[in-house]
Amino acid sequence: MSRLQMLVAVSSVILGASAWAGSVTIPNTFTANTAAVADEVNDNFTAIKTAVDDNDARTTTNTQDIATISANYVSGNGDLSTALTGTVTVGVGDAAVTGVDTLFSSELNVGDPIKITGETFTVASIVDDLNLVLDVAHSAGALSVTAYKDGDLLTVKNSNNENQLVIDKSGNADLSGYFIRRVARATGFNEQDNTDEGLISTRVLNITKARDDTAIRIGYSDNFRTYNASSSTSCSWELRVDDDPTDGTDAISCPGGVLAYANFDLTPNNYLRLGSVFGYCEGLTAGSYQIQVWVSTTPGQSSANCHTGWESRWTLEAEEVY
Repeated sequence: MSRLQMLVAVSSVILGASAWAGSVTIPNTFTANTAAVADEVNDNFTAIKTAVDDNDARTTTNTQDIATISANYVSGNGDLSTALTGTVTVGVGDAAVTGVDTLFSSELNVGDPIKITGETFTVASIVDDLNLVLDVAHSAGALSVTAYKDGDLLTVKNSNNENQLVIDKSGNADLSGYFIRRVARATGFNEQDNTDEGLISTRVLNITKARDDTAIRIGYSDNFRTYNASSSTSCSWELRVDDDPTDGTDAISCPGGVLAYANFDLTPNNYLRLGSVFGYCEGLTAGSYQIQVWVSTTPGQSSANCHTGWESRWTLEAEEVY
């Protein structure tokens, strides 16, 4: 079935509930395997809506259905025309790409196509935001140029021009207009850390928050030890967020309330305990964050030997939620 046939079929279903008299002239036609242009799709639905409005036999329900659909639009196939953030450099006959101000980790996935100075490649691996590897070497090389990726393959918006459904270049569906369900996670086994005060560098998780009006639900589980040979004491493991982890100094407690796990050793014993902390980090604007675990002696307690991880698996999870 061609796109035109599909469009007419949809129109028939919507209009079939009411008595229909008259004809509709659809201004645009589409061919198979050709991307539909958003404005042309809207024009077709607008023509159908106008015909319904002019028909004396229409019903309020049908008119509203058409009006709602005409406010939505679709964008078509990927075409490697969406610019990546920053600039990239790759040597002649080299597959390693270096970026400046790039965001490879959040803007690309392994297996995605990427275009650099007219040559198209597949992303073989992503090292970090500033480094990735192509599937084959770049024949000509490039110096400080813009690279391009596929844009979203399908976008449906409401009458306020807000995204209701997005299928991105990798085929992932984002229904953020209704709900968000995208879980970021990091985990490891028997990664022990003897930090008593400060950031535990092995327990970090990156997440990109899409909206201002949401919270981040964070969960953390690990094996914890608090020890002081001469007195009772306590260590505390806190979940913090950092919008610029490169400097390692400005991580903050969750604005909506501190998320922390305190492990008390009431007798001078060397106890290891599995524990978890879960909560909601509210009040953060949209953007990229790193969730970090910071350890310290619990305020009001004597100094302690805090130990993280022992023959166990640790897990950090984060999810953007309403």
